[in-house]
Amino acid sequence: MLKKSLAILLSVFMSSTLVLTGCGSKAGDQSATGAEPQNATKAENQQDAVKLTLVNFGDLTPRRTEFLEKDLHEKVLKDLNIDLTFKFLPWGSNQQVDLMFASGENFATYAGTGGLGEKVNKGFLAEIPQESIDKNAPQLKEMTREDAWKAGKLEGKIYALPFGNKPYAGDFQLVTVRQDLLEEAGMKELKTMDDVEKAFKLVKEKHPDYTMIPEASHVKKMFRAALMPDQLFTSMEGNSTAWTYTYVDSLAKDDKVYSFYESELFKNTANLMAKWQKEGYINDSVITNPELGLADWNAGKAFLNRGTSAYPMEQLPNLVSKVPTGQLANYQIGDQPLMSSVRDNTKYSISIGGQKYVDQYLKLFNWMFGSQENYDFLAYGVQGKDYELDSSGKVKKLVSDSFFDEWQIFNLKYGRYFNNVPDDFIEAYKKTDEGSIQAKNIGFSFDARPVQAEVAKIQAVYSEKIVPIEYGIYDYDKYFPAALKALKDAGLDKYVAEMQKQFSEWYSAQSQ
Repeated sequence: MLKKSLAILLSVFMSSTLVLTGCGSKAGDQSATGAEPQNATKAENQQDAVKLTLVNFGDLTPRRTEFLEKDLHEKVLKDLNIDLTFKFLPWGSNQQVDLMFASGENFATYAGTGGLGEKVNKGFLAEIPQESIDKNAPQLKEMTREDAWKAGKLEGKIYALPFGNKPYAGDFQLVTVRQDLLEEAGMKELKTMDDVEKAFKLVKEKHPDYTMIPEASHVKKMFRAALMPDQLFTSMEGNSTAWTYTYVDSLAKDDKVYSFYESELFKNTANLMAKWQKEGYINDSVITNPELGLADWNAGKAFLNRGTSAYPMEQLPNLVSKVPTGQLANYQIGDQPLMSSVRDNTKYSISIGGQKYVDQYLKLFNWMFGSQENYDFLAYGVQGKDYELDSSGKVKKLVSDSFFDEWQIFNLKYGRYFNNVPDDFIEAYKKTDEGSIQAKNIGFSFDARPVQAEVAKIQAVYSEKIVPIEYGIYDYDKYFPAALKALKDAGLDKYVAEMQKQFSEWYSAQSQ
């Protein structure tokens, strides 16, 4: 149980959407005096380089662009003969990525494991054979947790590779708070919903233009222990903000699957959001355009966000560039065990269009986790230009830019800590998983094919009728009965029954 706050300086950053295409050297004409044979061979090798693409999400800065396009591209080309292209999209670009999958483009991309079965059923993802992993990515395999592989499998076949190896307990059960703003308001910590609302009021009085919660879609997860204390809400659809239809209770020793929309948590979330809307703590623009809320958070103009055990440390390098005196603390609102949900571990999948290049992608991923040198390069940039190491091995950032997002690749073997992260925070972070429980559904993947038509109809009803209620725009008591009828007409009961059937079969097999 996490009972004390972990307060440290936090850095947040803004970036932009771009496609980064590596500029590998091309074979040039020989001069009148003739080119050296090794140069001709090098040019020929570069022409034969395998072209791979990584699709990621977030924004870019000029230095990050330069690093990915030049420094990393050249090193991967030299070490692996891979001509690597990066494509960055805004968060929430799921439809665009699905179109890329459907069109047969060759790429690998970051993804949680929510919706894995749906992507496999649509023919979007390449199978990644175990023998190919054993041959081409032994260091990746050695570095990752054994249970992290379960969530990337469907019917015994691997479709998603786990990245990183770090403590996961408490992800999205915690709230990450601007501790400096909290203390400025005369408060020291947050324990209850009353504390949260008191803090909102005081912070808003001092900073009326600040956003209180930039990612309102995660309210149900951030405050689950307070809003539904008798059950430990564990989404069956992963951490997707849009596809939370069912859940299990990880406190109960049973296989019962619940309809989220008919739960106490949904009702309490909707009423809470309506209250906060009325009081000015959440506004419609943050709901209709989540990027605005994230922009406020990145600019140091937001108070509270969804939390993970590592979030303060991951954000640390960039806050000082926006708010030099900024601090962060993690709190759990309510009283439930922290839960390790490795099924939502960072994963990379390869598109069906990249099936013939699975071995090359595996070699690239293996290289990323193959040495301390490669990890440092990916995470921190060029030593002496982007960062330095102090005598204890901690990182001193020389620039505010991020490179390959460290939250995706951090692992306890290679991961370093920034020089302004206190040692007591580091020690507490390493022990985060101690005393935690595992999510009940780790390793379960839902096959949506039997209810594919119903899923499409439910999603349409969700967007039209459920979102305005959950976010407090429409009154729950007035509008929910009709919305629930529309969900059931769309096939919600059939979907829940199919989820129950598959989960019960899987759950029973685990105990045998």
